[in-house]
Amino acid sequence: MKALIIGAGKSGVAAADFLFRSGYHITLVDKHPRHGLKYWVMRDDIHIEHFVYDLVVVSPGIPPSHPLYRRALEEKKEVIGEAELAFRHIKSKVIGVSGTNGKTTCVSLFDAVLQQAKKRSFALGNIGIPLTQATQELENDDFVVAELSSFQLETMYSKVLDCAVLLNVTPDHMDRYDSFESYLQQKLKMIELTREGGEAFVDERVFHSYPHLMPKRASIPFSSHELERIYPELANEIRRRDLGLLEKGLLAFHVLKKYGVQFEHVVAAVEGFKKPDHRLEFVDEIEKVGYYNDSKATNVQSVVFAVKQIQRPIILLAGGVHKGSRYDVWKKSFAHRVRKVLVFGQAAPLINDDIGQEVDVEFASGMEDALERARKQARDGDVVLLSPGCSSFDQFKNYEERGSVFRKQVERFRNETKRNDSHCSYH
Repeated sequence: MKALIIGAGKSGVAAADFLFRSGYHITLVDKHPRHGLKYWVMRDDIHIEHFVYDLVVVSPGIPPSHPLYRRALEEKKEVIGEAELAFRHIKSKVIGVSGTNGKTTCVSLFDAVLQQAKKRSFALGNIGIPLTQATQELENDDFVVAELSSFQLETMYSKVLDCAVLLNVTPDHMDRYDSFESYLQQKLKMIELTREGGEAFVDERVFHSYPHLMPKRASIPFSSHELERIYPELANEIRRRDLGLLEKGLLAFHVLKKYGVQFEHVVAAVEGFKKPDHRLEFVDEIEKVGYYNDSKATNVQSVVFAVKQIQRPIILLAGGVHKGSRYDVWKKSFAHRVRKVLVFGQAAPLINDDIGQEVDVEFASGMEDALERARKQARDGDVVLLSPGCSSFDQFKNYEERGSVFRKQVERFRNETKRNDSHCSYH
């Protein structure tokens, strides 16, 4: 048996490992050919004369317009994603989580709650650990909490979800989808992937705003306000510990109580919860200037959320690869909060066009240059916030690398400040 895998990122390599163990001969292609892996990664623009593959697996970032993807469809080959490949072999209970913003935090908290309830739980998928990577460890009584992106849902077909949870949906990835409705339909597809008897919980704003797109399978709308009304005691306990986790904590109990989760499991999980990296993460305070890493903010609404959380004047670092959404929605939330925006990457002129009339915008050659400029221009009490609103693939492998570079540069600022202070003390 032969398999073609398009894309050699985390999910592509994990799929290759899984299929190799299953007896497949692997052809792995990527736009960056390389050696040094278990597999020889060839260029993804190679001409394949005889398309003799039994299976084609596409990584989430590979669009249907990719020549090899199109070729596979023309040759009537089965094309699936790494998530679908894994789900065909997973017998555990599966809770799928999707939405535009907040997926990773939600998945992490659900996983923590299940572990507090003494369940064996695995947080997998778009959160950073490919599903196929964990298939050998999983047992029937385990729980998989899977973060599922719209890209992953495009190539999923198996009805494997015991629960589907759909959070907010706002415009994103408009560089890949021809309309917001097309994007939303991929998110709503998750409802169709629930097993017979499974449940689908949908944010009421999505549920009531797009009834014509709702799948025929029954869904259960939820809202933070309604959950607070149903579980007032739990709401008070969560509020005392971490107001930012109120909705997700209540939702965790609402969804997981049928699996034996108690109030105290949710409270304990909230109390010990560590926010995932690169999500509005405090890095340092240097010379009365705060530095925050929100590299995970890859769409415009994430930036709005981040700006609203900070109560100090902000110098915002924004830009990267444009994803098709307008930036003018920033103007209202930036008023009296953001005093300067340093822009970089492909999206820089587009951001300037959309907000430059009302916000002070300055161009930088890249994220690192923007951070250097921000350091020089920051005043006492300011916050320098990396919240790009764009994907990172112009300069970095992913948002994690972008956030790590930001952290290291801030660390360098700290070390330079220490050296300067030491020099002044000596003299």
